[in-house]
Amino acid sequence: MVSVLIDPKAGFCPGVSNAISKAENLLDSPGKVFSLGELVHCPEEINRLEFLGLKTISKEDIDSVSDSKILIRAHGVSPNVQHRLNKTNNEIIDATCGTVYRLQQKVKISSMQMRQSDGQVVIYGKENHPEVEGLIGYCHSKYVIAKDPEDIGNIDINSPISIFAQTTANVADFEQFVNNIYNKLLENGLEANRVQVYNTICTPMKNRVPQLRSFAKEHDVIVFVAGENSSNGNYLYSITKKDNNRAFMVSGPGQISPGWFDNVQKIGVSGGNSTPIWLLEEVADEIKRMLGRQS
Repeated sequence: MVSVLIDPKAGFCPGVSNAISKAENLLDSPGKVFSLGELVHCPEEINRLEFLGLKTISKEDIDSVSDSKILIRAHGVSPNVQHRLNKTNNEIIDATCGTVYRLQQKVKISSMQMRQSDGQVVIYGKENHPEVEGLIGYCHSKYVIAKDPEDIGNIDINSPISIFAQTTANVADFEQFVNNIYNKLLENGLEANRVQVYNTICTPMKNRVPQLRSFAKEHDVIVFVAGENSSNGNYLYSITKKDNNRAFMVSGPGQISPGWFDNVQKIGVSGGNSTPIWLLEEVADEIKRMLGRQS
């Protein structure tokens, strides 16, 4: 008998869950509701919310919206964007993740300190990611965005350095990045105390990794559900793939191939922190239908 099990630790992280809940409550009340950027990097969940009435806008659209409700997603925004929002005649609902908000404040304080010492803020993350774009707005000193562990060439090791991580960054890669900076300091005979490191990767992300690795090893096949543009989804899938080479990433049930399940007994369904439980259930049900047709 083939079993299909949904990962008990999968589903929305607290920050995304809060943003979705706020959106649903707003959509239950009168008036137009807009999300500044995609509320969650999951096309199926966006489609569900749009069916309920949610409209997605970009920063360029802010000035054209009036007498409505605008929701700031979990990624947060820069102070400049926040200022633009506050100048409109709309109701602004802030769903910035608590972890991201605390990171913003840390970057703000640290950048002021770095400006006084002619230092720099280093953010390890994706330059075009909305969270990182927001963090840049809190930098009042020189700053550098580093995209991978080897991306240290633009960092001035002769001045003080304050290092932060995007909340959904790869834990191991961030640690390697920091080690690479320390090694460069050592090679140049510089003291390590000129560097301050803040491991600001969110706790749910850190905790998911060991649990997900165990889940991947316990199953013959893993179907991992996440949006193509989800940073945490792609990261967690890469972790899954390392421990189970029969792991396949899909954005929904329509992408599942029946050939994945030949000669298996245990099938696991998991997903990123931006993947809703209802979508995992749909994927699991589709797998069961496929198995039923094969029997």
